[in-house]
Parts: sequence; structure tokens; C-alpha cells
Amino acid sequence: MKKIIILTLIFLMFAVPMLALGAPAPAGAPDTRVDAPNLTTTEIINRVVNLIWWVIIAGAALAIIIAAVLFLTSAGDGEKIEKARGYVLGAILAIVVGAAARGLAKFVT
Repeated sequence: MKKIIILTLIFLMFAVPMLALGAPAPAGAPDTRVDAPNLTTTEIINRVVNLIWWVIIAGAALAIIIAAVLFLTSAGDGEKIEKARGYVLGAILAIVVGAAARGLAKFVT
């Protein structure tokens, strides 16, 4: 029962402020609406692919940093060295797959 109450409170903590976003503006308030840009499907795909590309690059950089720390702190421990090699291999594969996906998206559009 305690978990249900806690989860409900957490949900409400995030949900209640969203209700304020749907409230109408008070009378006399300036119009602050922003018009949506007129984007084509191609531009939307390119923006999404570019966002995913930079997330992959950031994740790969983080994986390489973690691998470097594991290599440096392994002190000859074969298990840590193999784990670090796995991180490096995963980062390289992520970059290759991301580059292929980005190239395919650019080719299609």
C-alpha cells in the first residue's frame, strides 16, 4: 500500500504542473504562442537522424572513456581488459552502424 501511495504522489508531482500548461491565458495577457515551423517530411527525418547521430557519438565517447579507465585500472586483470575491449568494440560498432544509418537516410532523402 505504501508503494502505491508513493508512486501516486510521484505521478501527481509531474502531472499536476502540466494541467497549468493547458489553462487559458488570463484576459489582457500578451499572445505568447509560437507558430510551428513549416517543415517537410525530409527535414524532419534529417533532424531526427542528426539528433540520433549525436546521441550515438556521445554514447560512444562515454564508452571509450569508460574503457580507458578500465584499461588503466586493470592491473593485468584479464577480466577487466576483456570488458574494456568489449566497450571499445561496442563504441566502434555503434559509430559504424550510426554512420551507415545516417548515410542511408541522406541517400533516401
